[in-house]
Amino acid sequence: MIELIDEIDCDKTVNAVIPILHNYKRLRLIADEDYQPKITASWSLSISAPTNQYINPLDEHLSRTDEANCAIIEIMKAVNKLSYEDKRYIIDGFISKDDFDYNIYKAYNMSERQYYRNRRKAIFHFALAYRGGAKIVFGRK
Repeated sequence: MIELIDEIDCDKTVNAVIPILHNYKRLRLIADEDYQPKITASWSLSISAPTNQYINPLDEHLSRTDEANCAIIEIMKAVNKLSYEDKRYIIDGFISKDDFDYNIYKAYNMSERQYYRNRRKAIFHFALAYRGGAKIVFGRK
């Protein structure tokens, strides 16, 4: 099991998952209003979707709205699996308001270097949680 984790190429994995996080805000514009997540006090994302509704992402006839809804749900599931600190970096950096990174690390009272180092770790942890690690890139020897 340890060998599996040692073979993960962290840089390529982070670079593979960053576009997903950058596209999140665009997906919210396409998705139904019912699928707009709310950030709770414990930094969890909750959705107020209709109950007992299942969206099958493999159905060929899904509209763009349904695809955006599914993508948002997948991102929310991954974010909710993260630790409190990792959630903060992902939510503030990619999901919540359009704020510049320098405003975020100033609000965190940390240096730019420390912020980007911690944010990169949070993105890596998001990659591990997203769709069961579907975006993990192996190849480090």
